[in-house]
Amino acid sequence: MIAEFGSEHKSYFSILQALSGSSKSLAEIAEQTGIEKTQLSKYLIELSDIYEIVSRESSVYSNTSKNYKYAIKDHYYNFFFNFIYKDYSLVEYDPKKAIELFMGKLNNFLGLQFERICKRFIEENPQTLGFIPKEVGKHWGKVPYKKGESYDIDIVAYDDQNIAFGECKWTSKKVSIGDYEKLMLRSNYTDIHGKRKMHVLFSKSGFEEDLLKMKSDTFILLTPEDMAKIMGL
Repeated sequence: MIAEFGSEHKSYFSILQALSGSSKSLAEIAEQTGIEKTQLSKYLIELSDIYEIVSRESSVYSNTSKNYKYAIKDHYYNFFFNFIYKDYSLVEYDPKKAIELFMGKLNNFLGLQFERICKRFIEENPQTLGFIPKEVGKHWGKVPYKKGESYDIDIVAYDDQNIAFGECKWTSKKVSIGDYEKLMLRSNYTDIHGKRKMHVLFSKSGFEEDLLKMKSDTFILLTPEDMAKIMGL
């Protein structure tokens, strides 16, 4: 990569390090890297269009077409810049300690990857929602009437009559009614234009009993085991 990027490789690497793990806006990348926004565009276009390492994502079901975020789409590069690049010397000289450090950060990293898995699951198994979405992706925006406050929703899928809002939880705790209420609140920030509204919760560790009793056609609860069963695995 150093040979490919040449004398500017440190700028490319700092951008990829900033993007490791989660998607970020142009302003967030500029803040983390110290590279001016006007210069960032050149690097990001090359990383996406020429090297095909980075993708440019827009907020699904958003009123603003230019509300972009950038993400590393290649899983290997994402892992490398999240773990190896930051602690390269430690990997070389004390691999045992490096592994201990990585394990401490792994759960958070896997949580972000779980979002991608859930998104792909919906794309490939739309019968779970009961409709075929026109688009599936992440949604973010500004909280109405609260200056400087923003929100995001892990998954939004919609067609002309329906819209589903989803949250993905990769934790050792069972998902509670409080998690459902947070998703409900965030979904209310979006004008659904009369569509039938649904909510979907994905959980690594399952759901509390009172939440399971609320399951319905418009409130779907899924664990990795449920997803595997639907896929016939």
